[in-house]
Amino acid sequence: MAVWTYSNPVQIHFGEGGFDALPALVGDRSYCVVTYGDAFFLSLVERLAKRSKLPVAVVSDVAPNPDFDQLSRQAQRLADLQLDPDVFVAIGGGSVIDTAKVLAACGGDFGKVRDFLTTKRGEERLAASQIIAVPTTAGTGSEVTCWRIP
Repeated sequence: MAVWTYSNPVQIHFGEGGFDALPALVGDRSYCVVTYGDAFFLSLVERLAKRSKLPVAVVSDVAPNPDFDQLSRQAQRLADLQLDPDVFVAIGGGSVIDTAKVLAACGGDFGKVRDFLTTKRGEERLAASQIIAVPTTAGTGSEVTCWRIP
């Protein structure tokens, strides 16, 4: 019999009222919300902002399976901010959560992530901002994947 182990150190909060825990999880940190531009998702952003401080940015132009061009434009918008987000709050499905991962890793310079993804080199140049994922779909598991920067 083979012995194996698996470790996936992702903390999960689940249950009724879970969304209301977001302000405490964000705390006093500056944050960027990554979500879809639909009214439902923007109402969740508004709900969070009413119970917390305002986000330093809202990235709401996430498309399914975002490409390098779109991610580069989003990263540039964050690079132009006067205050960098300490944490990224992703509210949506797998594409939203994956976009938040890229934005958290690039530190405003998408070229670092693009280079890493295409060459598998330069990991030490990537940022490691925290992400709080609020999955609104089931299936991708993006909120618990081990694809994170150590």
